[in-house]
Amino acid sequence: MKKKTSSTEKRKISILNNFNIKIICFGLAVALYSFVSYIQSVEKAFPCQLKVIGLNESFIISNNIPSNVKITVKNKSNIIDKITENDFNLRLDLSNIDSPNEYQLKLLYDIPKAMYTFSNSNIFSSIILEPEKVNVVVENLVEKNIPIILDYYGEVEKGYTVRKRTLDSYYVRAQGPERIINEVKFIKTEKINLEGETETFKRTVNLEAGNPLIKLIGKTKVEVTFEIVKLIESIRLSFTDLSVHNLKNNLKTKIEDINVIVQVSGSRDEILKLNKENIILSVDFSKVNYPGEYSLRIDVGLPKNITLNQIKPEVIKVKVEQK
Repeated sequence: MKKKTSSTEKRKISILNNFNIKIICFGLAVALYSFVSYIQSVEKAFPCQLKVIGLNESFIISNNIPSNVKITVKNKSNIIDKITENDFNLRLDLSNIDSPNEYQLKLLYDIPKAMYTFSNSNIFSSIILEPEKVNVVVENLVEKNIPIILDYYGEVEKGYTVRKRTLDSYYVRAQGPERIINEVKFIKTEKINLEGETETFKRTVNLEAGNPLIKLIGKTKVEVTFEIVKLIESIRLSFTDLSVHNLKNNLKTKIEDINVIVQVSGSRDEILKLNKENIILSVDFSKVNYPGEYSLRIDVGLPKNITLNQIKPEVIKVKVEQK
């Protein structure tokens, strides 16, 4: 007697019939889908602005990092058309940085929403950053009072001289990376042209930090005055000794190997009777409270009717130690 086949067994037999053919067809379908996806895929580069987030306010980045990063997207053209630079939210996250050092950090970004849906999935889809990582040098952010010096060029009219140069402020507060700010000896004014001048003038000029990482606090301009007079007689003298004024009792300093050139002018009679003992060069330490290295201006005391034309250098570097 022939055994009757159940419906379950019939279904199994139906599934197994031509199984190899079905596998081949499935593979061909996948290959066809992949091929179509590949030929439909296009590339587009997006110049994305790099945002820095999470940096502790007591730190500063002291090296150059890219302001823009190229992000190349490969996907179907209809998807790419929906994407903008802002969709990536490209960022450099420094929230985990807790000490000054040099770091290599991976850039973070968001996947655009247009690339999220399953219907838009594409095995040939990709997002490539150039670069993917950046080197970052993080330093302490410090402040310091820095001397201001006049930066001028040209010669006043023949027979005239600059009798006096003054600023409404001789120091400026500056902020920047610790390594860079400690190397700054002075801040210059913008260049001032004296060529052919015969009259005293007053002018407001910009201060130039000289480094984009240095920020001037509170003051970015100074008022300068050049007092120009008719030249009567002048003399140039060299000094190797400086007087120390207002140094704290618990501190000491020694100024050595200094050669200061001072040019002065006055009437012929005043110049003829002038000698070096009548001129006193000094350095004021009243603002120095702690041991260290400082850049300080040289003060010049002159007899009556004698005018200071020039002093070089105007600022010297001195070392102050604890007694």
